[in-house]
Amino acid sequence: QRPDGSFHGGPAYYIKNALHQSGVAKLFAVLLAVTFGLIYNSVQANTIALSASTAFNLPQSVTAGVVSALDREIITESGEPGRFIQTDAAINPGNSGGALLNMKGELIGINSDKLFGNAVEGMGYAIPINEADPIIRDLMNKQQLTELPEDQQSYFGISAVEINSTLYTNEGAVIPKGVYISEVVPGGTADMAGLMRGDIITEFEGDSIVSMAEFKKYLASYAKGSKVHVTYERYNGSEYEEFTIEITLQGK
Repeated sequence: QRPDGSFHGGPAYYIKNALHQSGVAKLFAVLLAVTFGLIYNSVQANTIALSASTAFNLPQSVTAGVVSALDREIITESGEPGRFIQTDAAINPGNSGGALLNMKGELIGINSDKLFGNAVEGMGYAIPINEADPIIRDLMNKQQLTELPEDQQSYFGISAVEINSTLYTNEGAVIPKGVYISEVVPGGTADMAGLMRGDIITEFEGDSIVSMAEFKKYLASYAKGSKVHVTYERYNGSEYEEFTIEITLQGK
């Protein structure tokens, strides 16, 4: 957790990514169907767990397995450490964001798909509910994005490419994942805000930006003239520095 209260990497990254894959609405429907008790401290290893989701878009899919560990420390594919519940309950594509339940129907975790792809079988992971709860509550308070008519949408004024894999500079610094600005349109929103070629946009209104399509979705949902907070990283010759600024969005 950053000093300003925002999250980056680790379990928080996977919670948000899981919700992005499965849809917040689907998770909320699950929460309404189960007893939402924060009972993580009462969960024990070698007990039965149920994974409920819409794996492969098949509704009401439930699998069962054994909880192997409660606090398994994993270095995720993003390079960030995290602690997860490990279970052999089948977790397949579409499970991300679904519920991991105990035999009482109480929510003990949020499924996080297979952290290592399909290389390993019988090892599924879920974010413990005690870590997921504050992030879920924060997401519940966020405004639902609705695409505006084209003449009302905002325009950022950049050409960009997404960075979604681990890359390094010539000096060995890790390049942040996000939207890499390859060109700034003179007089556009980015130009007026002082953004430059080479900057990498990583967050929009506190939400992580991992693709150009996602960034465009935000722009299409905010009207021109809106004031928003954008986080970006800029290379100083040896490392990337993070900045968060308030920007007034311009129209197309």
